[in-house]
Amino acid sequence: MKKFSYKILVFIIVIPILAIILFEGTCRLLDIPKISHNNIKSKSHDLIPKIDSNTILFLGDSRIEYGIKPETINKALTNNDEINIINLALPGSNGLDIMNYLKINSIYPKIIILGYSPNYGRYSNHSLDKVTYSNKNRIEEKIKYFLSQNSFVYDTNSIEEYINGKYPYFKEHKYDNWGGVRVTNNGDYQKRQLVQHNLYTEWSNSFNNEDLNNYYAVISEYRKWFEKGNCKIFGLYMPVSKKLYELEKKGYDKQYVHNIFHNNYFDHSAMYNNLSNNDSLYFYDGSHLTPKTSISFSEDFGKELRARMNNK
Repeated sequence: MKKFSYKILVFIIVIPILAIILFEGTCRLLDIPKISHNNIKSKSHDLIPKIDSNTILFLGDSRIEYGIKPETINKALTNNDEINIINLALPGSNGLDIMNYLKINSIYPKIIILGYSPNYGRYSNHSLDKVTYSNKNRIEEKIKYFLSQNSFVYDTNSIEEYINGKYPYFKEHKYDNWGGVRVTNNGDYQKRQLVQHNLYTEWSNSFNNEDLNNYYAVISEYRKWFEKGNCKIFGLYMPVSKKLYELEKKGYDKQYVHNIFHNNYFDHSAMYNNLSNNDSLYFYDGSHLTPKTSISFSEDFGKELRARMNNK
């Protein structure tokens, strides 16, 4: 009886494992393109617990995530080992959920550099202020992200797109240890730019000034609260192609935004607009900086930040 039970147990365990191995192998033999995913939860579990009073924290959306290289910023700040540079910008984020988490836990970074564009008022964030950050949860999220990036069984979307004759938009995400990322998409510049242009056209047509004003009000309250702990909040409008800037500037009052951030505001939205008609030299898709330009921009911004810090 024991032998029979043992055989049944082995059958129950071994057969599914063999089926998974066979399925994964078949997908690879068929050369099915694997979707690459944004690392939101695992990245947050890695980096949020590291925020302290010596942290310069970058928050915002994918423009900041792609365009700011923490290691380059640190070098521009003369390799100050006491300063902890963290890029916690995430796709579809305006950073307010992370700021709320910091407020709830009375954590005051040295500086928060908050990405900005008029569309930030529409973002709903990722509810990272409601997450429990522990070693157990961090390991679980790492495993989940690894599976989503590598397993066709765990992430069946790749199979569905393959059956429907579609190629994944995202091909690869390479993250550094401080939250910066290099992303590779399918298609050439024109195809990638068209995706962004269609998105920003839709956003421009549905722009709601009330959402933006609500966002301003929340920033103002957070700025006052963090200043009590000697934490400065800076605003940063990342470079964007002229074509997309024209679509997203509804309701943008530069002086008003300066006032929101108490003049701690960097507007680099038009930084590359007049240097060349070839946007692909600077932008990956019109919205995000190329890897090469991200490094040069981070170098320049790091020096600008150092000068601003030295003047305070």
